[in-house]
Amino acid sequence: MSMHSTITRSASSLKSWRRDEKQRQRIRNQLRRSIHPELVVAECALAALPDRDVALLHAGSVKNVRRVVNAARRRVPVEAPGTAEKLKGTPRAVPRPTWILRERRRPVVIPALVEAEPPAKSQAPMTLILDDLEALLRTGKHRYPTLDWLHSITGLDWLQCAEILGGLGFPVDEAAIAMIENARAFWDGLAEFRRIYANAVRLGEVEAAVGTWTFVEASELPAWLPGLDVPRMHRRKSYLVRLVPCGRPFLEMDFHACPSYRPLFRVPL
Repeated sequence: MSMHSTITRSASSLKSWRRDEKQRQRIRNQLRRSIHPELVVAECALAALPDRDVALLHAGSVKNVRRVVNAARRRVPVEAPGTAEKLKGTPRAVPRPTWILRERRRPVVIPALVEAEPPAKSQAPMTLILDDLEALLRTGKHRYPTLDWLHSITGLDWLQCAEILGGLGFPVDEAAIAMIENARAFWDGLAEFRRIYANAVRLGEVEAAVGTWTFVEASELPAWLPGLDVPRMHRRKSYLVRLVPCGRPFLEMDFHACPSYRPLFRVPL
């Protein structure tokens, strides 16, 4: 290859990079100015994004920058789950998937181990909290939800809470701690993904539908539903997931394509 052609190709690559960088900058400016009709400041959404997504705003392709902008718009808080759905008229009815995920592909999370709504963190002295803890244990409350209660009330990490329970004669092993931590992460993630779904409806990205729905990126599934193995034929970049109670303590999750709501598969929990 001649020196002239090498220089020409390098100049062309530089021009292409500058063109893409201008597009990225224009999208970044759009995000900072206004990311949905209420003109909520962009920093509110950026703070909720994973670090890898924020990095894409500065170095990713134009396509990835647009994806990050859309994800940020969905994460701006709305008044409450369910508010945005009411803005778009009558919710549509969506059929359930008929294909049930095989047991070996299902997530290793048991939401029923903890309450859906954790108690608020307490400002009471630790001695009073321990008195309440002993009272709970005397009533026969199982050590698993008690561990979650102690973690939520005190803000201590899971191992410290397990040591406190062990000191009171109610030991909790590491496997149980992991199960309870996954159960709490499930309910926390459900609340967050419901808010994202509500924003997606408000922004007109998806239609409102009947039921308890979430909007989940595929990259967030491992943390929310550890152990879930989505078959290749059903893999998508994002999903609309409906939570279906099947009699306490059992739940099922219906996975649908986004934004079409095409049924994909269901997962018993």
